[in-house]
Amino acid sequence: MDPDGFDDSSRAFAQRFKADTGAAPDSWAAVGYSIMRVLIEALAKSGPQPTRDDLRKVLDATTDVPVRIGFGRCSLMDDRRPVYGTYVLKIENGSYVAVKN
Repeated sequence: MDPDGFDDSSRAFAQRFKADTGAAPDSWAAVGYSIMRVLIEALAKSGPQPTRDDLRKVLDATTDVPVRIGFGRCSLMDDRRPVYGTYVLKIENGSYVAVKN
């Protein structure tokens, strides 16, 4: 993860994280936040008193959740593996830059 964010949403996350903790977010901060976003969205769609089965069914159908990692969107595959894309970053002139190709 680019510690400064890669879009408006992830930049806002990075700024809030820095304000709250005094440090730039690392990849694990973004992963934890993103996993919780997926779960929160699924819980919201599961109804007012969801059962485990309700939540499992909604999670199975989860797609295109905004996250702070990868390409900024997360979907779950049939075997529940998350797909969110990956960037490789390099430092160029003191800043993180996504490697293209």
